[in-house]
Amino acid sequence: MIKEYGDCPSINDFPKGETLGDLVKRDLFEFLHFPLGLVAPEIQAEDIDGVKFKLSDYRGKVILLDFWGDW
Repeated sequence: MIKEYGDCPSINDFPKGETLGDLVKRDLFEFLHFPLGLVAPEIQAEDIDGVKFKLSDYRGKVILLDFWGDW
């Protein structure tokens, strides 16, 4: 993919000027460095009711983490 199509422009709007090669390199990095089955790092936060929790409180359960920002 990188060899034959790496310099083709991406259809994504962000970031500007990104190529298909850039997309593949980013995905390949994540695939190689963040394989499935690793223990997630500890995260501490408050839920929407202000109750503190840790990610490890849910070990062994299926969870969905939704990170977002408003800036």
